[in-house]
Amino acid sequence: MPEWCRWLNADSPAYLKPYSATGNNLFAYCENNPVNRADYSGAVWTKIKSWFSNTFGAGYTEVERDDDDPITVGVPHVFEIKNQTVETTTHYSVGNSSKPVSVYATHDLNNIWSFDAGIVINIGNFSLDVSIHSVDLFYTSTDENGTIIQNGIKVENADLHLYTSSSSKSGNCTKTNTTSAVIHGEIFLLLVGVTAVARSMNSLFQALSIGAKMFV
Repeated sequence: MPEWCRWLNADSPAYLKPYSATGNNLFAYCENNPVNRADYSGAVWTKIKSWFSNTFGAGYTEVERDDDDPITVGVPHVFEIKNQTVETTTHYSVGNSSKPVSVYATHDLNNIWSFDAGIVINIGNFSLDVSIHSVDLFYTSTDENGTIIQNGIKVENADLHLYTSSSSKSGNCTKTNTTSAVIHGEIFLLLVGVTAVARSMNSLFQALSIGAKMFV
């Protein structure tokens, strides 16, 4: 009975003839795979999707990167605006790192020591990428021409990057142009420190103000 998802009567194994190639088969409805297939309608089986396999992924990619020299304006080691184009050719890729929680590894064939790995959490168009080199939070969209647009904030080598990038793909080659505002580590840490001190002073003044009112 499809509504109840169960059989109403027990099947006797006496007529199955398990040693006969032409014998009846209790699992014919799911082509002998009752673990991964179900027949809810009684007409055709469907594949039962695994929550684990749909949630967690892993991928490995081998690429060749061709980086143009960046165009940079600003104050070196303080604040800079950078624009750079990178062409990436994918030679080998296995797995899927676009699932909600995925681990990945990427190897640049142009440099035997150039290796990156991390974990990425994808929620809708938002992604949080924590790798061995950086922490990156970004939003991905696609324009009417199929160009992939990413806008994000990244901390790499203690430098803070606010960036926007556009990527176009042709075959196994992807060209990405990125414009970023970079606050270098010393200034970034100084700003964080000044902000923390300012908040502490504000909390202290509020506490002193409340204490003073109690004695008035």
